[in-house]
Amino acid sequence: MRSSRAFTAGIGLANAAKNKLAGLLAERLKSEGVYVGEVVIYGTVKGTPSGGEGAIDPSRVAGAFWDLYQARSDTRAAIT
Repeated sequence: MRSSRAFTAGIGLANAAKNKLAGLLAERLKSEGVYVGEVVIYGTVKGTPSGGEGAIDPSRVAGAFWDLYQARSDTRAAIT
């Protein structure tokens, strides 16, 4: 059985790599008119199997994607 510490470290490394890739793609594709961005959700989302009390409303997630897309000035938005 994997320890929760090893699992958390693995998720942290994967998320760091994903964040770096999004940034690199954004820079590389900007001159071609392609926008790249990501929304990071720190928590669970209401309406999902793990979305219990205190979960994030899906409309906030949709709003974050929309705002990021409309502004096209940042490559990352975070929801807590």
